[in-house]
Amino acid sequence: MSNKRRELHQWPEEGWTEFWTTNYIVTKLRSWGYEVLLGTKIINPEQVFGRNEKLVQEGIKNALARGVSQSFIDETEGYTGCVALLDTGKEGPTTAFRFDIDCVCVNETDNPEHKPNKEGFRSQHAGFMHACGHDSHISIGLTLAHWIAEHKDELKGKFKIVFQPAEEGVRGASAIAASGIVDPMPTTSSAATFPSWLIPVKSLPLLTACFAPPNTT
Repeated sequence: MSNKRRELHQWPEEGWTEFWTTNYIVTKLRSWGYEVLLGTKIINPEQVFGRNEKLVQEGIKNALARGVSQSFIDETEGYTGCVALLDTGKEGPTTAFRFDIDCVCVNETDNPEHKPNKEGFRSQHAGFMHACGHDSHISIGLTLAHWIAEHKDELKGKFKIVFQPAEEGVRGASAIAASGIVDPMPTTSSAATFPSWLIPVKSLPLLTACFAPPNTT
């Protein structure tokens, strides 16, 4: 988990430009046997807010320069984030987890006592930093996804693991919710209103569980 977090910390991307980050996540999920949905299968373009096409194209350019394939970029249809699906094959509830993937637009400190500087994993993307902990969100989400895949035979029901773009500025949740990928949901609730880790989407009333993540530094 710590190694994933440190790798992600070095290349933060702002909302709607997280193409390298999305590729990083999808590559691991697919290697563990998940069906992974991208693009307009998880994003409703009519509910996309705060997406700057010039910044999106710059994000794509950066991702290609860092080794992401053009075929993967095409698969995203220009939208970041993904949803992983796993069916245990046994009757049971559908459980969804949500994790944020974008960064904030700040420079990481040059203070030599700052741990990422001391240990060599500071941001390499000038003007951007995972200062809000979404590198930890992703690494926790991937660790959870790996555990679920390894314990599939011991579990029941279906799992949806949402890696949401553009959480900063409250821009990404509405587009995912409006795509229908997290349905069925209680009619009184929206995914945008639940900054939580666990959403049992077939339970009424909707339950959420928040917890403090372990030390992933």
